[in-house]
Amino acid sequence: MFNHFVEIQPYFPHIADYTIRYDCPDSSLFMTTTALLYNRIENFKINCVQFSRPTDADSITPKPGAYSFYMFENTKEAPDNILKSVKDKFHKIEKLPTHEKFLSEQLKQPVFIRLMPNENVVCIFVTSLTYVVWHCIQFFIPKFFPIFKEKPLTKEEIHFLESLTSKSQTDYVARLAEITNNDAFKSFTLKCKLGSFEKKMWNVKIDKAKQELNRLETQMEKALMTYREACEKRINAAAIVDGLTMCMSKVDEQTELQEYLIHP
Repeated sequence: MFNHFVEIQPYFPHIADYTIRYDCPDSSLFMTTTALLYNRIENFKINCVQFSRPTDADSITPKPGAYSFYMFENTKEAPDNILKSVKDKFHKIEKLPTHEKFLSEQLKQPVFIRLMPNENVVCIFVTSLTYVVWHCIQFFIPKFFPIFKEKPLTKEEIHFLESLTSKSQTDYVARLAEITNNDAFKSFTLKCKLGSFEKKMWNVKIDKAKQELNRLETQMEKALMTYREACEKRINAAAIVDGLTMCMSKVDEQTELQEYLIHP
């Protein structure tokens, strides 16, 4: 369900530039989060990572401007123990018992949620991360992030979220088109495209500058090697000069050559 990336991608041509890491069931969470946030937040990123080991939690860190989802699957250890190592990174970590109870009953498996509202980070702990679980979690996006308290969902956005529960992706894609087919979203995507283009342009310049720097450093290394070789040759030449000069200084003394010639 909703696993046809090609049908959704035209609405989000900047997806590759806005995803920090994405290795989860499908792209609907990215689409849903973007569709709900684009007219509320400027210059945001979506960070979604799936974990299967408690020790992976050590890599969780606040990312400025990012809305992060961390999914833990098949972890038997308690969520609070798993997050103990990263506790100091966040202002506070909240539990959502009402939502946990609802999701656990609906999904027929234990679901735990830990929310870091000040850093816009959500950690979800489930037994099995199926498509049904994936889409139910998205339904609670407005409950996860404080920005929705300032700007509540519109009727269109509510209908869009409801389409996540449909057995067909057709309703979801249609609703997605409705709420993103406007000048505001087009401006948003254009800004993302231009931002991506500018980054690529600067990256090209940076790459060229790095190549020139590497070339100069290589030249300097060669020149330094040549200089060291010249220094060694100079030391040897100076030693020869000193030795010959010392020999010449003893010419006035009785030398073996003089002794031989004087006393044949």
